[in-house]
Amino acid sequence: MFTIRIAEANDSAGIAALTQELGYQASAADIAVRLRNLSQSQQDVVLVAATPGQVVAWLHAFVSVRVTSAPFVEVGGLVVQEESRGQGIATKLLQEVSTWSRRQGISKLRVRCNVNREETHRFYHSRGFSETKEQKVFDLHL
Repeated sequence: MFTIRIAEANDSAGIAALTQELGYQASAADIAVRLRNLSQSQQDVVLVAATPGQVVAWLHAFVSVRVTSAPFVEVGGLVVQEESRGQGIATKLLQEVSTWSRRQGISKLRVRCNVNREETHRFYHSRGFSETKEQKVFDLHL
């Protein structure tokens, strides 16, 4: 059984390990700094699904304000430990962030997903998300 709660500083190692499952490199120290910064933001929430002594999933969401559209909440990351998938954890995390979004006065939840993650696309479609566009991402390292 798992519980959903706000991420805490001592969750950093578990979040870092799960982040690496997605192919992103981040140390527990990196995550600890980011969690500290995000915990001070009214526009961000980081949730974890935990069993006693272990983080098995995390979700980060944030309020996104654009000139061209009404504010929405965007899921910046969601990962469930491979051996814990299929237990409804991601669905529960999405329900919790939907509640958080409504408390923010926002009725739209958005998630971006790598075009290669077809199983993940099916997951979001099955949870009521509709695909609205494809795009490319360009970074400039300064």
